[in-house]
Amino acid sequence: MPPGPVTVATCTHVFEAEVVRGRLADAGLAAVLRDAEVVTADWTLSVAVGGVKVRVAPADEAAARALLAQPADLDDYEPPTPAEDAARRALTGALLPTPSMLGTVLGVYHLGRAVATAHRETPHTRRRTVWAALFLLPALGLLALLLSGR
Repeated sequence: MPPGPVTVATCTHVFEAEVVRGRLADAGLAAVLRDAEVVTADWTLSVAVGGVKVRVAPADEAAARALLAQPADLDDYEPPTPAEDAARRALTGALLPTPSMLGTVLGVYHLGRAVATAHRETPHTRRRTVWAALFLLPALGLLALLLSGR
């Protein structure tokens, strides 16, 4: 009987194991997760089952262990684009519970900025942002009225 897969990493959470499996996949090593379904169903069982195991073929064990012993390469990191940053700010601003609805106004502004910078940053971004916010603000006001039941 041929030997089965070998565990090269054990993680407490499924997302950690998925990151490890992704690093291995980027290097061309096929990996499978064991007990991920159990931990996903009830994360408190992670300790009981010994965590989520990342397993590779016995022939790939040495290469996988060598890869995982190295720190992750952060040169591949790309900072968020202006549109992604504005979309994050829009969501954050819209969720700020303030009596004056300042969070909603900021959220609308940043949503307009996300719309204006979707393709690239231009000198006219601020003007487009203001126009987008002016068109979105009445829609949000109407939505707030509908949700309040008045």
